[in-house]
Amino acid sequence: MITALIIIFVLCLLISSAGFVFVSHGCFKALRQRTRINDLQPVTVIVAAHNEAHNIGTLFDSLNKQKYPFELLHVLLVDDRSTDGSTEVARSAAGDLSLDIIRIEDTPDAVSPKKFALHTGIQHASTELLLFTDADCRPSQGWVRSMVATLRDDADVVVGCAPLRPTHTRASRYAAYESYRTAAFMIAATAQSLPYMATGRNWAYKKSTYVAGPGLPASYSILGGDDDLLMQQFVRDGAVVRCCCDHDALVWSDAAQDMRHLVRQKLRHYSVSNNYRGTASVLLALHTGAQVAAVLLAMLSVAACCTGRTELLLPAVGVVWMCWFNSAFLRPLFKHFKVEMSRWSMTGFEFMHIIFSTLIGITSFVKPPRW
Repeated sequence: MITALIIIFVLCLLISSAGFVFVSHGCFKALRQRTRINDLQPVTVIVAAHNEAHNIGTLFDSLNKQKYPFELLHVLLVDDRSTDGSTEVARSAAGDLSLDIIRIEDTPDAVSPKKFALHTGIQHASTELLLFTDADCRPSQGWVRSMVATLRDDADVVVGCAPLRPTHTRASRYAAYESYRTAAFMIAATAQSLPYMATGRNWAYKKSTYVAGPGLPASYSILGGDDDLLMQQFVRDGAVVRCCCDHDALVWSDAAQDMRHLVRQKLRHYSVSNNYRGTASVLLALHTGAQVAAVLLAMLSVAACCTGRTELLLPAVGVVWMCWFNSAFLRPLFKHFKVEMSRWSMTGFEFMHIIFSTLIGITSFVKPPRW
C-alpha cells in the first residue's frame, strides 16, 4: 500500500512538472520576441463601464499619454446604466482624444450585462482594429502601439498581459502572484499555438473576425467569459492568435484588497472555466488535477504519520519540492516584468494557490457567481 501511494504521488509530480516545462518553454519563446512596429493604422479602444466614475479619470489619463497618433486613435465608451456620472468624468478627462459615448439604459433579461455592452460597442465601432481594456486599468504608454503592431496582416487576435499590482494585504499579494501565473500559462499556450484564454483588460482583434462568427451573443447566458469563451470561439473558427509580451504594452490594475472580494472574483472566473474546451484546456486540467491529487496525498500521509510510520512523510516533502520546482519556471516571467519576489515567497504562494484553487474550483460548481 505504501509503495503504491508513493508511485501514484510521483506520477502526479511528473505530470505537474511536465506542465510547468510546457509553460517555461512557451514563456521563453514568447518573451524573447520583440514586437516590430509596422505601419500605424486606425484603432478603436472599447471600454465598457458601469459606475466607474472613481476609476475612469485615471484610465483616460493613461490613454492621453499613449505614444500613438491621436488622429488614428479613437475611444468608444459604452456607459452601461451608470448612475454616478461616469460619462461626465470621461468627457472632462478625454482631453484631445477622439471620444464617442454610447449609453445603455436597459439590458435584456438573462443576458450578461458586460457582454451586451461590449457587443453594442463592437457594432458601433468604425475601425477594423479593436482594442479592449477596462475602466479601472492603467495601460502603459506603448500599449496601443505595441498591440496594433502585433495585430498585423497574419494575425486576427492578440492577447496582452494585464498583471495586478498588490498592496500591503496578503490577499492582494497572492492575487498579484496568481495574475502572473495565469499570464505564464496564457503566454505559453499561445506561443505553442494552443491559445485557450485571454485577459479582457488587454487584448485586441479585428472586427471582421468578430462579425464572421456568432460573437458574444453565443454566451450571453454565462455571466463572465467575454474574453476566454470568445477566444475559444475565435480559435474554433480558425483565427490566428498572437501574444504581445512587450514590457511597455502591459495594462495594470489593482489587485483585490481582501479575501472576500478575491473569492467573489475567482468564483466568477472559475465558473467560466467550467465551459472551457480544447487541447490546451485539457492539459491545464491535467496539470491542476495532478497538483490537487499531490496535496491530498500529502495530507493523508501526514495523517498516517500519527501511526508512527514516519516514512509516509515522503509525499508531504514532495509537495514542498513540487512548489519549489514550479516556482523556478515562473522566474523568467517575473524577471521580464521586473517583479521583485524571493524564491521562497513564490514557493509559498504556489502552495497557497494549489489549496485556494481547489477550494474555489469545487465551490464554483455549486455556488452561482455574481459581480
